[in-house]
Amino acid sequence: MKVSGLSIFGPSLALAWLLAACAPSTALGPSPAPTNSPAGSPLPTAQVRRGSGGLSCPDPFGGEEIAFSLAGWSETDFCQHSVDIGEIVPGGQPRDGIPPIESPAYESVDSASAWMGDGWPVLALVGSDDAFGYPLPILLWHEVVNTVVDGVPVAITYSPMSGSARAFAGRGLSGTPFVFGTTGNLRFGNSILYDRSSASWWQQLSGEGIIGELTGSSLAALPSQVLAWSDFRAEYPRARVLSRATGAVRDYGTSPYAGMEISGDLPGLLRAFVLGEVDGRLRPMARVTALPLDSGAVAYPFGELSSARVVNDDADGQPVVIFWGAGAVSLTDAARVDESRDVGSSGSYRRDLAGQVLTFEWTEGEIRDRETGSSWSLTGRAVAGPLHGQQLTRLVSVEAYWFAWSAIFPETRIWAP
Repeated sequence: MKVSGLSIFGPSLALAWLLAACAPSTALGPSPAPTNSPAGSPLPTAQVRRGSGGLSCPDPFGGEEIAFSLAGWSETDFCQHSVDIGEIVPGGQPRDGIPPIESPAYESVDSASAWMGDGWPVLALVGSDDAFGYPLPILLWHEVVNTVVDGVPVAITYSPMSGSARAFAGRGLSGTPFVFGTTGNLRFGNSILYDRSSASWWQQLSGEGIIGELTGSSLAALPSQVLAWSDFRAEYPRARVLSRATGAVRDYGTSPYAGMEISGDLPGLLRAFVLGEVDGRLRPMARVTALPLDSGAVAYPFGELSSARVVNDDADGQPVVIFWGAGAVSLTDAARVDESRDVGSSGSYRRDLAGQVLTFEWTEGEIRDRETGSSWSLTGRAVAGPLHGQQLTRLVSVEAYWFAWSAIFPETRIWAP
């Protein structure tokens, strides 16, 4: 497959380079996908394959040309893959050209408030004892933070072009911690990561191994939530916040993706990275909150969420609720984050609590449940009323642009009122 304007390696050159650098390995079968787990429970492990690295076939590309560089990937078994390799294009950076954060430094909420704006979006991850905040204007420039939560290695990931922030547990079945980096490549505008133990490639949006000996494996997704900084600091005043002391020189208050979401169609910046047709059920740049469920994903468009503020639904046999709140700004609007428009953020929860299924509504400027009249925050915590202090069970959900989510999860059902 040829992609205009991109660096192309022909099949003979690619195969010769790989055969000179790699040794055979054995292909293995898939592992089960992760499931949602409640907050405060032990962090799960990734479900992975076992293998020895290298090539396991004579011709991994079947005579086709590829668009990305093979330099630095002698350990990756390209014979094993679960996606069409022709869908992968270079994003303009080499391996780890977008530098992951290896040893993150944290600071207090008070300290971070000195440099963060109220509307800056922050990925919130709540452990058993601590809450952690990862400002997306920092992740925008790094895409991966390798850290530890509750004694478990965790990868905090962000794909700027697809607008998706996700947290994954990073330990394999053998107990070896995963350490992730950036390949510099994209599939449907979504970042492709790699793990340094096997050099397998992982789709950031799905958490699935797509190339290499861990193909077909699934990382354990952790419930996380994007919040405006003002909401995060009010909810988690003693949280640990990722510091700007990353070891890299970056202007963390700016975005190189300014203007990307203005167009009703795919903007020019993305067209070179997204091959094929885009699912036309929603605008390509429409934001959605998606629930990846066993029976198939459900997407809740921000356009509907921002009007309703609360959506009660039943998904996969579970009573669920999606909250939406204003305050978080876009990272693909203005060149300076502080000047970007408010796009809001969401939270996804089970709506059964202590044997009772609750029905939520937006009334008098706040979220309440009809059964007890308690008031609730965007983080799923009762802040007033009979259920004061109770916490709804967090679900794994993802905020992303529709063009990327629908390409990777084409069978997604779209919620409509």
